[in-house]
Amino acid sequence: SVYDIAGNARGDLDIVSGKPNIEQTILIKFGTEQGELPTHPSFGLRAPIGRKAKIQTLVEFQLNARSCLLSDTRIGSVDRLNVSFDGNTVHVDAAASLVGSNSSFTVDFSVRR
Repeated sequence: SVYDIAGNARGDLDIVSGKPNIEQTILIKFGTEQGELPTHPSFGLRAPIGRKAKIQTLVEFQLNARSCLLSDTRIGSVDRLNVSFDGNTVHVDAAASLVGSNSSFTVDFSVRR
């Protein structure tokens, strides 16, 4: 996975907050297999790796993707979630609403699994 590192005017690492922080968190969660981090076993995406892409597997992946998004307490609802596969690459297109605000955001990215 590739992550951006930004610097501030003083040359220090910059702090990412607000919607960019949520978007960054989602990318990191989707790029991390659930159970991969021993000290945070529930962090990440539970993906049906190594199974044929049958309807049951696709539905299971979509449910796990929704659960992964909602595991961030700042997200109140998932308003749209489209998941598609191209070989071993998963494409996610989602829209979610933030808790306690009328604000929403979209994420559109691909992850190799």
